[in-house]
Amino acid sequence: MENFDLLLHPILRSCDFLVNYGPDAVAQTLNRLVSTKKLGLDPEEIPVLSHGRAWRRVYEVCLSDDQRYGHQVPEALSKVPCANKPLVLADPLTSILFATLNVARMKKHYFVTYFKDVRGQLWGIHMDALTGEFILHIHPTCTNAIHREATVFLATPSRPLSWAA
Repeated sequence: MENFDLLLHPILRSCDFLVNYGPDAVAQTLNRLVSTKKLGLDPEEIPVLSHGRAWRRVYEVCLSDDQRYGHQVPEALSKVPCANKPLVLADPLTSILFATLNVARMKKHYFVTYFKDVRGQLWGIHMDALTGEFILHIHPTCTNAIHREATVFLATPSRPLSWAA
């Protein structure tokens, strides 16, 4: 029954917040807000979505067992019913900021997103606080990797809610 419910209601919750995109935003966020991090690349190689300030809505999405392989995640997210708007994986900066605001939630769930670096290499961001401490891992990803049941994928509508002045 649990998988059936998950297919009907894969979104656990959502949260709106303001993201300040800038040239050094990822590096500054990692240095200021994340104490334990294992980075497989320089923060400057992590793309920033845009420039300026934007309101973003992030959804915590659980996928069924047969949708948790890395290469299936983008297509599975695009099919999640969400106000008739397709969902995409949240960008790195938005994901990291969302996680820093929701450390208590990461005591039960792993937060995950994927991105391509400035050279086109696919990377994964895995964040958790299962031990009570916020831990962030950024590593090259294998698209055939399967994620654990406790994995929550961070997704956003393909466009920001609005750009702030």
